[in-house]
Amino acid sequence: MTTYSSWNYALVSAFVASCFSLALYFASGNARTAAARERQVLLARRLFAVEFILLLAASAALFSAFLTHDFRLAYVANYSSKGLSVFYLISGFWAGQEGTFLLWATVSGAIGLVLAASAKDIASGTRTGSDSRVSSASPSPAVSAEASVMRFYVLVHVVLMVLLLRATPFRLLPVVPADGAGLNPLLQDPWMVIHPPIVFIGYALYAVPFAYAMSALARDEYSEWARPALAWTVAAWLFLGAGIIIGAKWAYATLGWGGYWGWDPVENASLVPWLSGAALMHTLIVQRERGRMVRTNIVLAIASFLLIVYATFLTRSGVLSDFSVHSFASLGLSSYLVAACVLFAALSLGMLVWRWRSMTSKRNYREPYDQTVSRDFAFFLTALLFVASAAIVSLGTSAPLLTSFSGNPSSVG
Repeated sequence: MTTYSSWNYALVSAFVASCFSLALYFASGNARTAAARERQVLLARRLFAVEFILLLAASAALFSAFLTHDFRLAYVANYSSKGLSVFYLISGFWAGQEGTFLLWATVSGAIGLVLAASAKDIASGTRTGSDSRVSSASPSPAVSAEASVMRFYVLVHVVLMVLLLRATPFRLLPVVPADGAGLNPLLQDPWMVIHPPIVFIGYALYAVPFAYAMSALARDEYSEWARPALAWTVAAWLFLGAGIIIGAKWAYATLGWGGYWGWDPVENASLVPWLSGAALMHTLIVQRERGRMVRTNIVLAIASFLLIVYATFLTRSGVLSDFSVHSFASLGLSSYLVAACVLFAALSLGMLVWRWRSMTSKRNYREPYDQTVSRDFAFFLTALLFVASAAIVSLGTSAPLLTSFSGNPSSVG
């Protein structure tokens, strides 16, 4: 029988708090009065803050377990030893799947709190759809904006919490070893100490443009979301890009690949959303300045996030364990990750189909690809080049999966 540290109850409590926060954010859209909506949004925000505090405490407990050599925890015993320096004991936190999920969830919680406080940036948009039912008794626009964006962001966070509970780092060993197995020598490198946190900050940030895009679709209002989404997209792109460069530096120096890029599927899985994010940054500028490329931006914001989810599946499910030198082994998460991919793909594609016509017809203009002689069309072609690059790299990254159907799985040379 598997037993867990008492800190696992903190993770369970955090998950429950995030579920209630999600429910309240959704319920606020059907509130009968402005006061009721404001109370629900305030409680949802506080519950999310409580959830973040629990995650932060659990993270501090795991750090402490590494520093004090608490080998009762299987995760600590698997990724540390008494002979490691403090520098690498700390990096043991994110050396395996369980720790990286906790890191990702904690970073996501911190970003969510900032997002809840700043989502009022879209409050100046015209309220339509479900918000139009409340007239003279309307809550403040900032409250409606927060609820609209946070519904989708917290949904992403809840799914992440499910993965964390499935792969918790607080599983106890039946027999406590005298020493741990130590950290993989390949990971005992200064670059790999800072690489994972930077990458997961980028991963977590990509959920914000997705939440803004889904909020715009839900409200059927597209005039204000691009401005705040652009800042978050730039931050996500910078963090993920920095993480990719650091990872490539490690691969070149430590693994001796002999070149800047070695077509490793794990590295490419991060490159693909970075490329789509580059396209999104450029087209968001066009929408912010001239109100164009609405459909393009909504699609790119959704696609960039879905590529993050797909990258997580590729690197965490174990399907690439035979094709990557640092792919994570399977922890029984494959079905959960597939379910996450299906959930977000179905939800976003359904919303896109529902709102596809109204995204442009209500605003009486055509998209750049409908006007091939225009300055905006040049921007569209630039974005298309980024997307084409992402598609080609994604195809090559997925080669082991695609070729497995022929019975002879192989990767790109």
